Amino acid sequence: MNDPSQAEGSAVTPGAISPASPPFAALENPTDEERNWSVAGHLVIFAGIVLPLSNFVGPFALLITKGQESEFIREHARESLNFQISTFLYMAAAALSILVGIGLVLLPLVVIFEVVMVLRAALAASRGETFQYPLCLRLVS
Repeated sequence: MNDPSQAEGSAVTPGAISPASPPFAALENPTDEERNWSVAGHLVIFAGIVLPLSNFVGPFALLITKGQESEFIREHARESLNFQISTFLYMAAAALSILVGIGLVLLPLVVIFEVVMVLRAALAASRGETFQYPLCLRLVS
């Protein structure tokens, strides 16, 4: 009946994320609607191609509206917003480094990195998993 490997009083929460977990882990069964909103929170950055600042406004709006209803959506919106702030700073630094020539290589690399990571985050959200962007400054908590 009792599992001897677990000490009394120490319960393991399904979906709990440990500090040593990979960049994505499952939360407690998000609904399809939560998954869809979370995917949108990541993919809205592509609207920034046409609508300036939508890559910041989209995740922020999601955070303050739907994020109040769901921890899953809040986590994804916060992570997406932090990543957009981070990549903006990285792109600004790469743009400045064009003056010394290295920015011509760095700027495209930052853009490719951003696209790949956003797609990975959107896929994780669609599977009901959390995702932590690498090289992300976590300024919004």
